[in-house]
Amino acid sequence: MNAKPPIPTHRHVVSLNDVRDLGFITEEMAALAGCKSGPIRVLEGLQAPNGKGFGLTHIEANGPRGRQLDGLGFNSALEFVAYIAANFTIVSTQANGRLLLLSECKHDWLHLVVEWDPEGFWSCTTAIPKRHKRDIVAVWTR
Repeated sequence: MNAKPPIPTHRHVVSLNDVRDLGFITEEMAALAGCKSGPIRVLEGLQAPNGKGFGLTHIEANGPRGRQLDGLGFNSALEFVAYIAANFTIVSTQANGRLLLLSECKHDWLHLVVEWDPEGFWSCTTAIPKRHKRDIVAVWTR
């Protein structure tokens, strides 16, 4: 009886068009940021009653954000995350070890926060469209 326990729902990797790896932190980026390289994925995640959470469920839980994404031309939160993961032009580090990935779209700056997952990939914590990129110190730019 060496059966592995089932993977909790919030730990399931979400795919877009059967693609799990939505982007990649390269060796060059990782060296400049002082972290590991690896694929960027989004987990199903969860949303707590206090507003804290991570992953796709957390991003989708914010109603006003959904309207912002519609205005930017994204059909879903997953499509939004995938766009940033594939098109980011700036990498910044955060004090908590997370990375902030930024991509410009229609004069807005799309922010994707990712953190290293023990399973060996960068997991999306949250994604937010903003009008600015204030106070961002880039460690890598395209």
